[in-house]
Amino acid sequence: MDKRLTALCSLIEKHKTIADIGCDHAYLSIYLIKTKKAERVIASDVKPLPLKKGSLNIKKEGVADYISLRLSFGFSQYKQNEISAAVIAGMGGDTIIDIISTAPFKITFPLYLQPMTCSEKLLDYLNKNGYIIKKHKAVLSAGRYYNVFCAVPAKTKGIINNDILFPVVGALDLNEKSAKALLNKKLKSLQKKAESLAFVERKKEEYEKTLFLSKELEKRLGKRK
Repeated sequence: MDKRLTALCSLIEKHKTIADIGCDHAYLSIYLIKTKKAERVIASDVKPLPLKKGSLNIKKEGVADYISLRLSFGFSQYKQNEISAAVIAGMGGDTIIDIISTAPFKITFPLYLQPMTCSEKLLDYLNKNGYIIKKHKAVLSAGRYYNVFCAVPAKTKGIINNDILFPVVGALDLNEKSAKALLNKKLKSLQKKAESLAFVERKKEEYEKTLFLSKELEKRLGKRK
């Protein structure tokens, strides 16, 4: 597995049964069993071909007794009481939001997430829908920084964190080198976006919001007083 998935797995506590949503070739499912993070894994994908390849890998690694395969979009073919945690990795933040929001039952278990894109949108969604970000790390993999985090549903819904920068910063520890590097990249992205919007009259509101966020992030990173 690559560094982003290894970093995600480092956040995972031991669970009885973990759902591996969008399992692809089941490498992550196999890892969870071999490292004893899960007693059982239900690995699912929306396409039959990855499941076929996953089945071959599972048999090859000798863990077929511990991993079952399922054709499913998100949680559509799951029952709430059969899993104690879920991993959703290697897909866009928008898709992850779709998977969580269309679950056929109330999610009461930890979600271990690794968005490839739109991490700010995903963090904002989770924050507004009653999830606490329990663990959060930044990881450099193949020359790119990724967010990996664990979201746990709170007892009551509603905005959990009122920090204006929460969708950008989440629960990252700014003392960690990788977290600071990721946020410096986000700062440059916000600054570049603000520059591109500066003279577009119809996007004045978006420009002002982007500029405000960039200045607030500069302060958070200790670059501005």
